[in-house]
Amino acid sequence: MRNKQTGASIKPRCLTMNKSSTLFILIAGLFAPVAIILSVGAGIFNYFPGDLWISHTVQSFLNPQLTSLMKGLSWILGDWQAVFLVVLAFLLVWWKAGFADGFLVLLAGLISLIGYGLKIVIDRPRPSPDLVNVLIPYHDNGFPSGHAFFTLLFLGILTYLVFSHVKNPVWRLLSVIIAVLLILLVGFARIYLGLHWASDVLGGWAYGSLFLFLLAGLAPMIKSGAKRKNNI
Repeated sequence: MRNKQTGASIKPRCLTMNKSSTLFILIAGLFAPVAIILSVGAGIFNYFPGDLWISHTVQSFLNPQLTSLMKGLSWILGDWQAVFLVVLAFLLVWWKAGFADGFLVLLAGLISLIGYGLKIVIDRPRPSPDLVNVLIPYHDNGFPSGHAFFTLLFLGILTYLVFSHVKNPVWRLLSVIIAVLLILLVGFARIYLGLHWASDVLGGWAYGSLFLFLLAGLAPMIKSGAKRKNNI
């Protein structure tokens, strides 16, 4: 390979994973069996023991104001809205941190689409109106929760990028608190609206965590490749 400006030969560098990357991949490996076990169970049972009780408990808080808030939160993370959020985040991260970091955000958005394929394969129905209050009718399958999957992966990678570029511990802690609260709130909303069982949400979080830590572990290699492509 040659430098286009100087014509000098460039030796390709051998990319190795650092300790953080190895740790992230090991953590991803811990979430893999959790996601698989939940998936197998969801393929067999329409809902798990405890799911119905959790749904009834969450829906005991039903009131018009909270319902409007939960519907709005779910709408913001819906199909085209999620695409808009990913593209907007990609552009902002590209502007502030460079294309390679923005590319990680794009990858996170694309990976979250795996949830649609999992829904088809696992084929678990959503909660039915005879069991819970279904406040927004959906007709596709329920496991894993796509909103839970996307929110954890998307906010998780943004938090990872904050830790990569921001040294101030206050901002780091604030990014974690905001991400965790939003992830939990979205999970609560999906159960509250009668769109998912708690185990659907757990499945979304398990898959989101699996791919988040895998993406974070491979980030140095992905970013290096993205930089080379962007410089061609």
